[in-house]
Amino acid sequence: MPAKMGRKVGDKSSPIEQNNDTKKKRRRKNEAYEQKEEKLESFNAGSIYKIHLINFLCHKNFEIQMGPNVNFIHGVNGSGKSAIIAAIQLCMGSRAAETRRARQIKDMIRTGTDHAVVTIHLCNTGIEAYLPEVFGEMIILQRRLYMHRTHEYKMMSKTGKLISRKREDLEKILNHFAIQVNNPCVLLTQDDARALIASSKPSDKYDFFVRATRLKEMKENLQGIQANIDRASRNMELEDKKHSRHHEKFRQAEAEYEACKHITEMDKKLMELRQKLYWATILEKEREIEGKREVLAYLDKRRAKLEERLDSSNVVDMDGIQKQMDKELQDINANIMEKKHQLETTRVDIQAAMKEERLISRTFNEGKKTIEKAARRIQRFKKDIAALRKTVEGDAEKQQRQKDIELTQSEIERLEGKLEERKQDLKQIEEGPDLQQDIRLAKGERGEAEREFRETQMTLQRLKSSQDNKLAAYGKYSAHIQKEIGKNKRKFKVLPLGPVGVYVKVRGDTPDNQQWLMAIEDTVNKIMEAYVVDNYQDLMVLKQIFHKIFGNQSRPNIFIQNKPDQMYGVRQAVQRPGFRRVYDMIQIENPWAHNLAVDQCGVDVIYTTTDIQAAYEFARTIRCQSVVLPDCTKVHKVGTNSVNRRYSNKKRVKYLSVDRAGHIRGLEQDLATLTSRVRQAKAKEKQLQSEYGRQEKEYRRRDELVARTERALLDAKHKLQDLTNAVEEDPSNLDDEIEEINQRIAAEEDTIKTAEKKRETQKDIITKAKDTLKGRKAHFQEIRGEIIEHQQEKTKIEHKYAEKIETLTKNQKSREKLESKLDKTLGEIKKVKEEVYEESSKVELEIQKAAEFAGERPRGRLVASRIKGQISSLSSKIELEKKHHGDFVEAERVYIQATEALRKIQMEQESSKSILKKQKNIFKNRKSEWRDFLHSLVKKINLQFGNNIA
Repeated sequence: MPAKMGRKVGDKSSPIEQNNDTKKKRRRKNEAYEQKEEKLESFNAGSIYKIHLINFLCHKNFEIQMGPNVNFIHGVNGSGKSAIIAAIQLCMGSRAAETRRARQIKDMIRTGTDHAVVTIHLCNTGIEAYLPEVFGEMIILQRRLYMHRTHEYKMMSKTGKLISRKREDLEKILNHFAIQVNNPCVLLTQDDARALIASSKPSDKYDFFVRATRLKEMKENLQGIQANIDRASRNMELEDKKHSRHHEKFRQAEAEYEACKHITEMDKKLMELRQKLYWATILEKEREIEGKREVLAYLDKRRAKLEERLDSSNVVDMDGIQKQMDKELQDINANIMEKKHQLETTRVDIQAAMKEERLISRTFNEGKKTIEKAARRIQRFKKDIAALRKTVEGDAEKQQRQKDIELTQSEIERLEGKLEERKQDLKQIEEGPDLQQDIRLAKGERGEAEREFRETQMTLQRLKSSQDNKLAAYGKYSAHIQKEIGKNKRKFKVLPLGPVGVYVKVRGDTPDNQQWLMAIEDTVNKIMEAYVVDNYQDLMVLKQIFHKIFGNQSRPNIFIQNKPDQMYGVRQAVQRPGFRRVYDMIQIENPWAHNLAVDQCGVDVIYTTTDIQAAYEFARTIRCQSVVLPDCTKVHKVGTNSVNRRYSNKKRVKYLSVDRAGHIRGLEQDLATLTSRVRQAKAKEKQLQSEYGRQEKEYRRRDELVARTERALLDAKHKLQDLTNAVEEDPSNLDDEIEEINQRIAAEEDTIKTAEKKRETQKDIITKAKDTLKGRKAHFQEIRGEIIEHQQEKTKIEHKYAEKIETLTKNQKSREKLESKLDKTLGEIKKVKEEVYEESSKVELEIQKAAEFAGERPRGRLVASRIKGQISSLSSKIELEKKHHGDFVEAERVYIQATEALRKIQMEQESSKSILKKQKNIFKNRKSEWRDFLHSLVKKINLQFGNNIA
């Protein structure tokens, strides 16, 4: 019995029992969930069956299954309970502000993602189902929220088939199921509940009651219907008045129509004359067509002659010649660059060889010094032996030794001073100017001058060969770019604009403006050769064209800016004596180019002046971008008070010069200046190299003097040490000391032999190093000669192609004239053919119309002027008759118009009556519903009040 009894309160169960209980609970929970999944029929139509949230607020991927009755959602703060309510509101059409969770819908997308999806499954079973044949047993409402795109709705069937994306269809579904997400009794948010509970005003509670019971909505609907009825009644009164006016006009028109029927006979005769005039006009047009056909035959003969002359001339491929020249120049430039690289490498090798040769020579000289030092030590040792053999030293000899010590000390002091002086001289050379760096700088200056010379020469040749081409100043490929844009114009949504500098002009041609040309051009320099496109697709098309033309070379800038309809409105300039705005000094009539200059160059906030101090003061006190001087010096503001000064390297006007001949003369002067500059740079480089050679020789000479002084100083110190250490020796130890000195002499002799052998080896190395240095110098001169030959060849090619281009340009101009004449002739032929074809077609149509309107073609010659006279005479008679009796046609037209207007007014009156009747019926029905709802609401309130009292 105790085993079958349950556990008492407080008993501790074993871990196995607890685990089994947990598994049973999970099993029961899963079974309950499966039962909910299976029983879809237990839900009412319009009930929420399931909610699925992706990246919505705090939910990354959340799905909840609802029950058919009351559902309770609980959890800790911040777990996403209110997010589910907000998702229901958004999915059913509410705005973000109505959820009280965010101001914008994109703020409800989960942080770190760019979209969110809210999906609600509504049950659609039973007799209250909405279009079950379309949606099936389930309606899936889905709203997709995007961070940078338009949000969208989706209404899908149970199988996921898309039915609609329209919000109107969503409202129809919600109205069918009577789902009111903004009704506080249907969906009460935390803020509304908090406001209702916290409010103590009866008016607020009454307002909540009116919203919850839909009384306010019904009242507003009734008021709207009543307003429509009043509006329709007023329209009816206006239409009645209009009907009376039109009925009076109709009676007057009818009376005039009856009074004008007797003029028809004269009108018939006038119609016959007009038919004859119609045929006469057609016959005159046929005669004109024959004359144009004769002109067409003459133009065909002239076209054949022009085509024959054009076929005999040669086609000039300027682009091909230009590309061929560029290719040859590119190959030569590549060879020159390669040779220059070899030249620099050889120069480095020569310097390394010279350094190695100096190092080996120094080592060789050190070996010589070693031999000399060893020989001197041997001599000193021999003197020591001679001194040791003297067993007794007299007083006279001691005095002589003391005198020698004093002389040796004075000699050492003299040599030390001389050594210090020579070391200072050597140090002065070492710390002197770095001539190698100066040589490299001089070579760089020469290369820069040669590069500028070549560029100026090419620009001058281009300008001379294309003086009639206005685009030549904006790059040698500008005309080619325009041709390619014309060929690919169908690929562009909006044709690009460029070069932009074509549209930039200087206002006037006064000397005051001419002095600012260089400063103005420096301000707008970055857009002068640039192109501007309207959209990204046009940008990619233009980039493909640039890649085809330029390859890997530098290319013009491309800006993206929507094509404007009008120019920007620019604010008024600051008025101060001595300052002018760049915007007021230039003229840009194209709106696109104008707006680009304002956006990219800031011409509306850049001022000019001639005083640098005034420019600094102006930049500090006035709100502007920068101030520019005539020499292109710019002063612009940085931060609050500080100003920065920038210098430009611009030397000559390139784009804004209207005097092409003056521009060419200026380039020729620049070419002469650059020639002199190249010559001076070469002379300077040669002078520096010569000075470097002299400095190197002087350095070696002084280094040798320092070495000699050091050796003499060392010998003097040894001599002083020997004199100082000389003492009276014991005759018994004389033989041993002499033997020791003889051994030292033998060791020094071995040192001399070793050093001499080493020097013999180093002689061969020095010889090889000198030969290597000589070979590298010869190779250096050979490469320099090849570079000069390549440069001369390049100059010849440039002159050759310049002459060829000039000749071909003349041929091209003559061919272009022929082509222009041929195009003009073809245009005239085309125009005449079109006129003949058009007039023939018109005449054929006129003949058909005449056959229908004027009968058969008359025989004989008809003169239009004579027929016009008859028509004029008869028309005058008809006019006189019409003055007495009125115009029958006009009276008939007025009568028909009055009849149509009266009929139209009557139809509109009938339609307004029908609309007014429908509105009154709707108002009556809605008012009846309002009353019934009020009665039922009062009954329910009374019943509830009675139950509360009970």
